[in-house]
Amino acid sequence: MYYIALIQILFSFLLPLNESVNWAQLAGKKEQNVVEPYDPDDGLSPKRPMWSARWGHSTVVFNRTSMSRNDLTAEENSNRSMHLITTLFLLGGDDYLQYKDEFSNGGFRNDVWYSEVQLRSATTWSVRHQFLTMHEKQMGLKSDVVTSNMKWFCMNEGKKSPPFWPVEHDKVGNPIAHDDWISCQDYFGEKRGRECFDKTSIEYMYKTENMWSPRRGHASAVLNGNLYVIGGRSRERVIVDHERFVGAASNRIDLNTGHRTIRESTVLKNDVWMSKDAGKTWTLVTPGCRNQQEDILIETEYMPGKTRYSTTSNGFEKFSSVKCQDSTDCYGDEVCKSLDGRSENKVCVCPLFGIREHHSLDVQHRYVKRDDGTIYSEDYLYLTGGFTQVRHEFCGNLACGNRGSYRMALDDVWVSNDGANWVQIRRATAGSPTAFKPRGGHSTNLISANSFQEEDVDRLFVFGGESVGPNNPKSEFLADMWYMELFSEPCCVRHKSCHLSSHPLTPNDLDICISKRREWIRMDLKSEIYGRAGHVSIHEPPSSMNAFKDYIYIIGGKNSTSIHSDVWSLDLTSGISWHSDISSHTSKNGDEQEFSRINSDHDYNLYYDMESNLTSLVTLRLPSTKSMDETFAVPLVFKIIEDRDIAILEELGIKTFSDLINADQRTILHLRGYDNLPGKKEKMHVKNICYVKQLIEKFNSKCFVGEMRFKTPDISDLCQDGIDPDSCILSTWDGCRPINDYTQIDIPFIHGSSVSVPAVKLDHTNDLQNMHCKYTPGPRYMASGQYADGKVLILGGQGNNPNKLYRDVWYRDDSHPTTIIKKKPKSKSSSATFVFESNEDGALQFEYKIFDQTERLDVTPWITCLKDELIDVSWLDSKKGGPGSGWYTMYVRSVDPSGNREQYFSTNTNVYTWLYIEPLPWRKIIGVSFSTIFMIFIITFELKRRKRKAALEKYHLRRLKRKFKLNSDFDEIYPKESRHHRSSVNRDTFNHAKASNGDGRKAFFLNNEKDEKTTGGGKDNWEKGHFQGTKKHKSI
Repeated sequence: MYYIALIQILFSFLLPLNESVNWAQLAGKKEQNVVEPYDPDDGLSPKRPMWSARWGHSTVVFNRTSMSRNDLTAEENSNRSMHLITTLFLLGGDDYLQYKDEFSNGGFRNDVWYSEVQLRSATTWSVRHQFLTMHEKQMGLKSDVVTSNMKWFCMNEGKKSPPFWPVEHDKVGNPIAHDDWISCQDYFGEKRGRECFDKTSIEYMYKTENMWSPRRGHASAVLNGNLYVIGGRSRERVIVDHERFVGAASNRIDLNTGHRTIRESTVLKNDVWMSKDAGKTWTLVTPGCRNQQEDILIETEYMPGKTRYSTTSNGFEKFSSVKCQDSTDCYGDEVCKSLDGRSENKVCVCPLFGIREHHSLDVQHRYVKRDDGTIYSEDYLYLTGGFTQVRHEFCGNLACGNRGSYRMALDDVWVSNDGANWVQIRRATAGSPTAFKPRGGHSTNLISANSFQEEDVDRLFVFGGESVGPNNPKSEFLADMWYMELFSEPCCVRHKSCHLSSHPLTPNDLDICISKRREWIRMDLKSEIYGRAGHVSIHEPPSSMNAFKDYIYIIGGKNSTSIHSDVWSLDLTSGISWHSDISSHTSKNGDEQEFSRINSDHDYNLYYDMESNLTSLVTLRLPSTKSMDETFAVPLVFKIIEDRDIAILEELGIKTFSDLINADQRTILHLRGYDNLPGKKEKMHVKNICYVKQLIEKFNSKCFVGEMRFKTPDISDLCQDGIDPDSCILSTWDGCRPINDYTQIDIPFIHGSSVSVPAVKLDHTNDLQNMHCKYTPGPRYMASGQYADGKVLILGGQGNNPNKLYRDVWYRDDSHPTTIIKKKPKSKSSSATFVFESNEDGALQFEYKIFDQTERLDVTPWITCLKDELIDVSWLDSKKGGPGSGWYTMYVRSVDPSGNREQYFSTNTNVYTWLYIEPLPWRKIIGVSFSTIFMIFIITFELKRRKRKAALEKYHLRRLKRKFKLNSDFDEIYPKESRHHRSSVNRDTFNHAKASNGDGRKAFFLNNEKDEKTTGGGKDNWEKGHFQGTKKHKSI
């Protein structure tokens, strides 16, 4: 794998950055056709655990070793972040849904979930081992083959105060407020009663269960290894103030002060909770305040020397903050303070940030090396802006509504190094048209100093948000970007106390070690990004994967008109403008060919959806091996629709894929050159309009999951029996699709000629396989996001309407995989097996294509295969139906879980040309050889048999002649009567053999031979007898 990593690094530096990206879905209901995500609602048993669909939640990454350190270079930080297990936490949120039948479900949550994220590890994705037929391989990717292994675990299911005291308590039956439930927390110190120390008491048991109340719009962070949750809009049981039951009447109603009214209500919070065990148990750091901070009180309700919203001389008579004598009269951290120096006008003032929601929270990690070589580290927590509620109206001496009647955006900045003691860096002001405006629903990113920055300072960036206030009730959605410069060394360096333990920050530290300038500095950026709030902002630190650049990403959000789904990125090291992930294809005039050539710096992964512009529709041609001499080659890109035809389409209002696929029959026929549109004197002819329309229809079927948004009805299904076929076709035909048994059709609004019906279906295989589906998380508001394990993640959020809540996890993938042909056949041989390998562990699918160099034709389309699969292309053999021996080129590209494919081709990596020689037909050769040997053996045996037979017959003939001669001699020797007797016997035998065999002479001699053998006769005996007889005859 080392050589693959080296190639990947070479790609990141030598090749241009990608112009478009795609998203991979890790979890949730399946919304793409590439992989199978972790779906808790897939019906499997046991049910997969996962948090509910929600918005307004928060997420954190719990892994200190993955955080960038400002005392290290970008390269060192990049090396530290490799191969780490990152734990992603999700906390709280709102999963309330209102249904049409007025039934509602869900609400505020305070549960804690976590998942281990290893996106650069092979454990994140796996392959379902299943057999893919050749048809499935040629049809493209199987989305259920690669599955996500993401798992979610519930660390804390969430708890809240019970409605009443239990029967074991002396206050049984009385309602319990949230403040009663947490009254035994260590924060309250000496204010706690004795029951808080009795391990058998109800109060002590509640202390072990205490945690932050269910909420949304809060913020969370990891500070010094501990998990923090701060502020937000909470739903808890609170004591209702008496004044809330008093209307604007002349006679005030006095309530029974001994009776408490407790109701479950939504309230803004600024409390701080901490967990040392990753969210399992929680400790109250501070309950926060109920009253506002000093600058907000002064800005909204009181200005020294005059009353702001009252006609009386004393503005404090109508001041919303609680009057007090000392701090014991105030709640939580509030202090009793006079804002005008008059002791009789003391009110409770919050010494830390006031109650709020949709604020931002960032952690700065400061490091310094001590004299003894050890590292001293300290974290600083920065809280910025948000929405609060302030009092705006007074009705004489009576209150109108509650204290927080109007929403107000804030622009203050606070810092803390322990979560309990906060120092205000910037005061909350009303702002001005030319200055930094107050905002909520914004985003911030704290970026550490690195080797690319000239100044050794960290920067706190803020983008966008919604600006609103009592004096400006109309919301303004912002798209500006500002930053504040912060010191990068711990405060102990300036105090020369790094050998000691950390101390809480004080206001004296502000100019010494917190911020060089306590002002926002505006960045002059050129972009077309829309103003928005409730978006996700994520920082990608420098690493070897992004050529050591700093990126900030903006995802989604909403403005006054819509919820966005776009993604923007900003390169902080060199960029001066935002860059959209979704970019249109640019073109220039090219050669006089069927297609116009696209410029050479084009992105070669063609991502489309049904809202893509028709001008971006292009076709690809793979590069030749001659262009890959020790370099990386790119495909040739050509336009499918000419500029002239684009102008015709735009004149008719057809600009996007969906416009064309939804065009009516009359418009399509007009684009085919038939004059039928009213008011159009000139015929408009787009020569390949039917090819383009059918291509987009097939692409739509390829990309969408479930029921398609743009489905063209099938004529054969619509025109059933009993319906006039001509009228049915006229009403359902789209103007392009072939119709069985029809070559022409009469259209009523076409005068003078019939309309030709395309005869055959067009082949879109090549273009369709190079059109890749563009997948994004979609429009969402108040989602959450993190940078984890080298990827930008987004979780949950609200869709286009309040009842569209997401329960999913996506990550942005702008890296394209690199393929190595691990095993390949030798040239000039009959071997034909390949094995492919990718630099991405999640790229478990591959696509390969074989090109015939001799015929200059594609032998195959792109065929899908799996990792570690042995690819056998022996079917090239002509004996198996293939094209036979010759020069072939194998192109291969890997496919990652987002659908990204290879952009570049090289003979060093993913292209291989070899001379394939058909193997000898050994089976036939062996079979023929055995058959030949067998036939030779049979023939030889038969020849020998016949030869023996012929020799035997020849021998018998010779014997027959000899016997005939001997018989003649016998007749001469023996007497006449003996001869007569013997000849009659022999003559009968001869006649009988002739009758049965047809050859009396032959049978006769054979019988004689048998007789001679059985009687001991034969030549020798006969000659012996003949000699004896002759001898006897002579003697007589």
